[in-house]
Amino acid sequence: MASADRSELVCRVALLTIVTSGADVMTSPLQAVGFMVGDGGPVVYLAAGRGGERRALVKLLREARGWDLLVTWGGEIVQFISSRALHHELDIIPLHEVMHFDLRRYVGERLGLSGRELAEVAEFLHAGGGRNSRMDVRRRCLTDLKLLHGVFTRLKPLLRWTNPELAL
Repeated sequence: MASADRSELVCRVALLTIVTSGADVMTSPLQAVGFMVGDGGPVVYLAAGRGGERRALVKLLREARGWDLLVTWGGEIVQFISSRALHHELDIIPLHEVMHFDLRRYVGERLGLSGRELAEVAEFLHAGGGRNSRMDVRRRCLTDLKLLHGVFTRLKPLLRWTNPELAL
């Protein structure tokens, strides 16, 4: 009996974060979008300059085609990206073909850590340090990715047990 190709059984998990100029999706463009796939290195697309936001979104949406699971700290990240991409008349379907998992919601519901910031939860779980609000955009995005990765990695055994549909 031939063995199955295990590469088809691997779930490509992407951790995603953004940096914006504010909370209002209509008036606050993206400043940066960052992601990590599996244990690979972080990728950050800066949205600086004329047309920078659109270019960053095009790259992100192209990358999303290869993902199976998208992990964020807050579901509004997907909403924000979708709205900004639609503003630029981009196809958002690749982002919505990926299963989405909101880690902030999970730690709120499962661990009673509702309303906590990513840096607080990471520190509490011994999964990384805090974040300085005075960091530049790129460093903020990289730091948030590192914290998200730390929390996700720390909780992965529990996620496997409580959410087998994620195929971690």
